[in-house]
Amino acid sequence: MKQLIINRMRHIIYFVFTEDIRVHYILDIMGTAIVEKVGDCIESKLEKSLPDMLHTHRFSPGYCSWHLTEQRNFFSLLGDRPCGISLSDVCLMNPIKSISGIIGVGKEVQTRKYACQYCELETCYKRKK
Repeated sequence: MKQLIINRMRHIIYFVFTEDIRVHYILDIMGTAIVEKVGDCIESKLEKSLPDMLHTHRFSPGYCSWHLTEQRNFFSLLGDRPCGISLSDVCLMNPIKSISGIIGVGKEVQTRKYACQYCELETCYKRKK
């Protein structure tokens, strides 16, 4: 068992400290997938905890035409360094892969799928051609 733990630690150390840009790219993609799954879980728990209410999908500064600088408004409401997260001068959160956003809740909330017809960002990679 001890050898297995040592071998696993060697792999982790390699991935974290390697200079191979491909490894860092893969780790970045994995981090994004994990944080998106956490967001999905939060939405699911919200839905289960409020069964008589409707809710919207989560929406965050940086999505569609909602400018990233709106992060400042979130942080002004949540106080200094909520959950140990800080905001840079260009409104990126640290640690990276942190997420913020809103989810609307109510009896008459209209849930809409994310769709390009609501987005004004012409350069979005999800925009249908």
